Amino acid sequence: MDNNSKPIIQYVYCEDDSINFSKFFNIIKKEWKIIITVTLGFLFLGLIYIFITKPVYKIKATIEPGYFISNNNQEFFISPQSAITIINTKFYKEDDYPTATAKIQKNTSLIQTSVEAHSNQKAENYLNEIISYLKTKENKKIEVLKQNITSQIQALKKFNKTIDEQLKNLHSQLKNTKDPMLYQTILNAIQKYQEQKNDNNIQISQLKAQLTPLYLQKTKIVGAIEKQDKPAKPKPILIILVSILTGFIVAYIVGYIKYQKSADDSIG
Repeated sequence: MDNNSKPIIQYVYCEDDSINFSKFFNIIKKEWKIIITVTLGFLFLGLIYIFITKPVYKIKATIEPGYFISNNNQEFFISPQSAITIINTKFYKEDDYPTATAKIQKNTSLIQTSVEAHSNQKAENYLNEIISYLKTKENKKIEVLKQNITSQIQALKKFNKTIDEQLKNLHSQLKNTKDPMLYQTILNAIQKYQEQKNDNNIQISQLKAQLTPLYLQKTKIVGAIEKQDKPAKPKPILIILVSILTGFIVAYIVGYIKYQKSADDSIG
C-alpha cells in the first residue's frame, strides 16, 4: 500500500425522518383555501349523515331462564347457553332494526341482553317478543312436568284411599277381637298403615309445592330495564370530529401534492 495515498472518505446520505413543521405549516398557509374547502365538505357530509340517519336507541335487560327445583337441584327448561344461541341467531339482524344480542353474565346463569331499535318503546316491545318466544318453547316442557307431578299426586291419593279401606277393616276387626295378641297385631298394622298414609300426604304436599313459584319459575326479566333518553347511534360529536379530521387529512394530501408539484416546477 502506498504510504502517500490519501484515505478515501465515503459520504452516505441519510434521509431525515423527522417531521418538518416548517414545511407542514407552509403547505397549510399556501393551500389554505383547498384545505378549508375540502374539510368543510367532509364536515357537511358528516352533518348530512347525522340528519338523515334514523336514531337508534339501546336498552339492556337481564333475563333469568325458566327453571324448576327438584331434589334441591335447579334444572332449566331451556339452558342459558341455548337461550343465548336463540337470541343471537333468531333475534339478531345485521344492519337492520330492531336487533338483539345476548351473553352470559359472569359466574351466573343470568343472560345479559341488549336490544337496539329506533325508539326505546320499540326496543322494549322486541325484548318482550324474545321473552314470549322463550316462554312458548319452555311451556311444552312445563306441561309435561305438570302432568308428571299430577299423575304422581293422583297415584298417591289413590293409594291413600286403599289405605283408608284397610284401616276401616282393621278398626272393625279391632272391635270384635278379644285375643290380646291378635289385638296388638291389628294395632301394629293400623299404625303401619297410618304412617304410610302420613308419608304419602307429605309427598303430596311436596309435589304440590313443586308447582308453586317457589320451585317453578318461567323465563323472566330480573331487575330494571336500562334505558337511555339519548340515542346510542349515531354519535353526532364523534361523527363531526371524524369528518373534520378525515377532511383535513385528505385536504392536506391534496395540498401537499400541489405544493410539491409547484416546487418541482420551480426547480425545473
